[in-house]
Amino acid sequence: MGQDNELINLIMEDKQLKENIERRQLYITYAGLFSSELVDNIDLTSLELDDKYKTGNPSSWQKFLKHNVVKRFIDGFVDERSERNANKAIGVGAKTSDALKIKEQLKKKNNADDNSNIVVMFLPQKEYFDV
Repeated sequence: MGQDNELINLIMEDKQLKENIERRQLYITYAGLFSSELVDNIDLTSLELDDKYKTGNPSSWQKFLKHNVVKRFIDGFVDERSERNANKAIGVGAKTSDALKIKEQLKKKNNADDNSNIVVMFLPQKEYFDV
């Protein structure tokens, strides 16, 4: 875990946790554990995280994962992966309609200004003539 842990910083700056110091400290601890193996932990459930770190409190992991700041942090990485996979699917032409649906859902979810456009072209199969 590096010096600058984004998730810990987000939790430390979270106004909802300013008044509840005990929960804030717990979430900072969880953020450190979660971020230390982010790639492996990003898809784990509260039960799996509790088992992995032997905290004995899966419900607190569940609350941590559902906390707005943490959820947005995780969703950012999950959405990025989903968009990348959709782009790959579009590139190889496999299930293009599903990939486009995923992209549309992500766009709606993020509701951000984005000037990128997707152009899908279907070219007819090349015909060979005997000359």
